[in-house]
Amino acid sequence: TAYARFADLTGNGREDLVVCGFGDFDQGRLAWFESEGDGRFREHVLIDRSGALRAEVHDFTGNGRLDLLVLMAQARNELVFFENLGGGRFRSRQLMEQFPGYGYNDFLVADFNEDGHPDLLTVNGNNMEIEDPPLRNYHGLRIYLNDGNMSFKEAYFYPMYGALRAVAGDFTGNGRLDVAAISFFPDWEAEHPETFIFLANRGGLRFRPYTLDETRWG
Repeated sequence: TAYARFADLTGNGREDLVVCGFGDFDQGRLAWFESEGDGRFREHVLIDRSGALRAEVHDFTGNGRLDLLVLMAQARNELVFFENLGGGRFRSRQLMEQFPGYGYNDFLVADFNEDGHPDLLTVNGNNMEIEDPPLRNYHGLRIYLNDGNMSFKEAYFYPMYGALRAVAGDFTGNGRLDVAAISFFPDWEAEHPETFIFLANRGGLRFRPYTLDETRWG
């Protein structure tokens, strides 16, 4: 299992469970487990294949019901939106898809342009299956802005070889969301391999990058 979290998806006051069962090859699935009380859960499979990495639970449509946004990897690198229709029913829609070697590792939801709509930050840099992996210029961090109808457009890209994880927060105290990220496969031949990067938000989706000498060895 790559990720799991509790959330009341049915609105009945009981905590259900969302599970990203990453699996391998023909094993693994994305599912949610409906709480029936007394510690009993009933499984509902949403995607019956391997590769589920992470799920964000949020009322993306503003109708009071919790939806799911799921990052998938393996053979299909994609973001899939599951709109909560109520009564335990979900309608799926693919928001974006990349080629199999794209290497999704992580994503998060945050309002980067402060328009009240949840935007996305994606992280791609998976090189874990390759011995002595090559540097890939499409690895890095991307911000996608939400037009308010769950349609997203890329608005920012920071190249980062082997990007693995990222967090967002107002780390400088200026009221804007900054980004901190780590890499597992940086360019080790560089003077300052970017195993860690801090992107200070200067406004208008402009970020100033910083790193530390101490991050050379991870």
